[in-house]
Amino acid sequence: MTSGRRVALVLLGAVVLAGCKSKPQWHGRGDVLAIYTATTLTAEFPDEIPVPAVTAAAETALRNRGYAVSSSESTRDRGRVEAKMPNPWVLERVIVMSRLSDLGTRVQIRIDPLGDEARARAILDDMLVRLGY
Repeated sequence: MTSGRRVALVLLGAVVLAGCKSKPQWHGRGDVLAIYTATTLTAEFPDEIPVPAVTAAAETALRNRGYAVSSSESTRDRGRVEAKMPNPWVLERVIVMSRLSDLGTRVQIRIDPLGDEARARAILDDMLVRLGY
């Protein structure tokens, strides 16, 4: 491993361990609060939005942004969509997970390997538009 790569991995580890926590922000019509920690954006959708609808909105939002959906699965209480850029040289992938929670439907958007808060929030906003929020 080169010293440059080693330094990059150490810096990445420090950022992840530090938490990279941002301020919570409201999304949609102001009904959805989301917080970004490390490489994951977490939000609570109102309980009237079921998991399968979240999964469908995630698929559509990702496809409209140019991603190729590589897997999608959903039940009444859990959903997961995984997508990648069609370019094989781009290693980025997006994972949108949803599950029932005490407050409604918890949604997590993770962009691997390094995360991207602005892009995760944009995907969340696209999903909320498709869901009517």
